[in-house]
Amino acid sequence: MIKTLKNLFSRIVGRGPISVALSVIMSVLFVTVLVNAATTISTSITTDGKVTSNYASSTVLSVNNTAYFGGTATTTIDASGDISVAAGEVGASMTRATGATGSFQTIWGDLTYEGAAGGTSFYHAGVMGNFIGADLTNTEAVAHAGVIGKYSVTTGDDIVGTKAGLVGELETDIGDYAVAAILGGDGGEITPRAAFGVQYFNSTAASKFDFGLDLFHAETTGFTGSAVEYGTADIRLQNGETISNSTDGTINFGSAILTTTGQATLTGEVNLGAVSTFTDSDATPDVTGAAYWNTNTTAVTITDFDGAGLSDGDVIVVVSKGAITYDVTSSGIIGGTTDIVTAASDVTTFIYDGTDWRIIARMDTSDDLN
Repeated sequence: MIKTLKNLFSRIVGRGPISVALSVIMSVLFVTVLVNAATTISTSITTDGKVTSNYASSTVLSVNNTAYFGGTATTTIDASGDISVAAGEVGASMTRATGATGSFQTIWGDLTYEGAAGGTSFYHAGVMGNFIGADLTNTEAVAHAGVIGKYSVTTGDDIVGTKAGLVGELETDIGDYAVAAILGGDGGEITPRAAFGVQYFNSTAASKFDFGLDLFHAETTGFTGSAVEYGTADIRLQNGETISNSTDGTINFGSAILTTTGQATLTGEVNLGAVSTFTDSDATPDVTGAAYWNTNTTAVTITDFDGAGLSDGDVIVVVSKGAITYDVTSSGIIGGTTDIVTAASDVTTFIYDGTDWRIIARMDTSDDLN
C-alpha cells in the first residue's frame, strides 16, 4: 500500500504547482489517519524521554496479556487485572483541604461474594496483610504486624465519631465480631501469649492509657439512643460466666464463685444478698446460691445442709423463725457436745470445711448481751 501511494504522489507532483499543493494536503490527511487509527507495534519501543497520550478515549493503553513495569519487571498487571509487586512498596499519599466532602480512603478494597464463592479456601477479605519470615534476629524495639493502623492527629479533632488507630465495624447482625483474634497455624501446637495485648513505646514520664479496656460510651450526638449497652453482659469468660454492669452502680458476676489466693480488701459494706427461706420441715436444707437464710416456722431438727456446688469456705448466716434445733452430736454439723436449740430471731453462722458445717458464731436473742 505504501508503494502504491508513493507512485501516486510522484505522478501528482510531476504535473505542476497545483498538483504540489494537492499532494501536501493529501500527505497531511494520510498522516492524520495513521495517527488516529489503532496502531500495532510488533517490536520494542525505547525512549529516554516520556510517552504522552492525548487520546480522548477512556482506554489509553490496552494490553492483551501481561504488562510489566519497572527496570527489572518487578510490577506486573496480568490479563485478569491482578497487580503484582515483587519488590518495593505500594503507597498512596493525599492531602484533603478544608471544604473537601465525602468519604475518602487512600487505599480501599471492596469485595462482593455471591452464593458459595470461595469454596474451601480460608482467607477472604477486602484487604489483607501478611507478615512472613523465619528466625528473625532484629532485637530493636520495633513493630512487626500483618496490618498496622496508626492515628497521628496532633492538635485537635472535633468529630463526635470514632478516633482510632484501627476500626472494625459490623453493619448487620450476620457478623459475629467487629474485631476477632484467631488462633491459626493448624500444623501443630502453638501457644501465643495473648489474644489481645498492650505494649508501650513511649518513654515520656506519666504517659499512659486512661483505661486498659473501655466498654462505656455515652450517647453519640446525632444518634438518639446510642448510649452503649449490652444484650447479655459486658464480658463473657471462657467457661460461660459473665460480668455485667447493666445496673448502674452494680457489678454482677451471676452465679460465679469468686476466689483469690491473696487478701481481699473491702472498703465498702459487705452485702450477703437477698434473704432466702428454707423449705418447711426440711432436715437438710438446700443452701445453693445464697448466704443469708431464714428458717421456716415449723419446729424441726436440722442435721446437715446440702446443695450443688458447695466448696470449702462457704459461709451461711441463718436466722431462726421458730424452734429450730441443730444436731451437733451425730450429723454433718459441728458445734460442741450438746444439740443447740434456737428460738425465733436467734442467729447462727456456719462455715463449710468440705465435709461438715462448723458453727463459728451464734447469737441467742434471749441473752443479756450487755
